[in-house]
Amino acid sequence: MNQSKLSGLIGLSRRAGQLSLGTDTVLRQLKSGNCGAVLMDEAAAPNTAKRLGDAARLAGVPLLTIPEGLLDQAAGQSGRIAAAVRQGSLATQMILMFKTAEQA
Repeated sequence: MNQSKLSGLIGLSRRAGQLSLGTDTVLRQLKSGNCGAVLMDEAAAPNTAKRLGDAARLAGVPLLTIPEGLLDQAAGQSGRIAAAVRQGSLATQMILMFKTAEQA
């Protein structure tokens, strides 16, 4: 996976108002049905990872695990473990990037 491209997509989605940061906010977005993808830092605590994974599966939204610290750097805020990307082309591009990386 190209980390710089993913970082750029995260930053772009933040500037476009399509990114919601924080675990509780992500869970609310998943319940609202407006979420296209969930990003989770690989350093997330096991309990947090389980909560996000269960909620994402229930909502039918892909959970994308990203390298440690990438979300902090790309979003410009520290201490963020999870983010929700609204449905749309940015979420689709991120999902395709992960699928391509898995196949390689």
